[in-house]
Amino acid sequence: MGKKRVTFEELKKGMIVADDVYTLSNMLIIQKKSIVNEKMLSKLRMYNIPALNVMDIANDSALSSDDDVRVMTQTEKLRATDDFKFFRKEFSAASAELEKCLRRAASRGMSLEDLDIIKDITDKMLDNSLKLPHIFDMLHAMRDSSDSVYSHSINVAVISAVLGKWLRFSAQDQQLLAMAGMLHDIGKLLIPENILHKAYKLTDKEYEIIKSHTVKGYHLVKSLSLDAHMKYVVLMHHERCDGSGYPTGIKGDKIDKYAKIAAIADVYDAMTSSRVYRDMICPFDVIDNFEKDGLQLYETEYIMTFLKNIANTYIHSQVRLSNDVVGEIIMLNSNKLAKPVIKAGRTFIDLSKEPDLKIDEIL
Repeated sequence: MGKKRVTFEELKKGMIVADDVYTLSNMLIIQKKSIVNEKMLSKLRMYNIPALNVMDIANDSALSSDDDVRVMTQTEKLRATDDFKFFRKEFSAASAELEKCLRRAASRGMSLEDLDIIKDITDKMLDNSLKLPHIFDMLHAMRDSSDSVYSHSINVAVISAVLGKWLRFSAQDQQLLAMAGMLHDIGKLLIPENILHKAYKLTDKEYEIIKSHTVKGYHLVKSLSLDAHMKYVVLMHHERCDGSGYPTGIKGDKIDKYAKIAAIADVYDAMTSSRVYRDMICPFDVIDNFEKDGLQLYETEYIMTFLKNIANTYIHSQVRLSNDVVGEIIMLNSNKLAKPVIKAGRTFIDLSKEPDLKIDEIL
């Protein structure tokens, strides 16, 4: 396939960029094989790019659609792998099974049979998840799935177990953390659907009803033959170390250690997932929020271990910055994990020295 040089004035939407486009300071702003759109035209105008190479496809019959030339993102590449297809299949099956089980438990009380089923779901998900080298990439790639109590509970189960592993908890404790994650939001099944899935701001009364899910859930599990830590996760996963949480506002060491782990997993997953009232938040914005408030709200050892490891999982990931520059994370700043060093073409951008620049999206 050939290419031709066109001026900015000759450039049309739908044309295909033939080569990477850099600014005068060697910053990559457009990747080759990108399809020209209005946003790209604005960027070229902003950086005063006078001309660029586009593909000459006028006589190329082999090119039949945009998909033939579009560069796949890392997430799209991951979704095409056999590992991800298997993970998605197992995740979807686990979510459906967990929904049936928790709905039964919410309507008639939880039975030992239900607990056995949840334990089987937990063991299978852990077996499929903890062996994967890029489990957070897998969870990130699942973000187009519909958000629900059940998918969220599986995510919290997996993230809690991974954090337990990072904290060097025993394999048995990792399993208990995961099962507690499966159960942590069971009380939400007793909250009216119109409040639970409300697409705009809750009233004060509605918010109090939502908050009651911790106590309602605890009443469903308190009489069961369960490890006490698991019951406390259901009750305490919204408590905070500074006493600002609910349902009782307890502080520090009075909060169960499993619940402290579940709290981190719960907030991370909730913020990086889509909600009916907002889009998903970039993981690095979540890391930034944790860095600002985390030491007051969460157990210091737990939150610092989580942030260092979660940020490290995104090393070498492609990202889009808030100025639309695309680059690769190549190094973390230990004192500001939300602001790593980015390589964009031949340019290195240390975000810790760029207060007005941040990561907008992991590609």
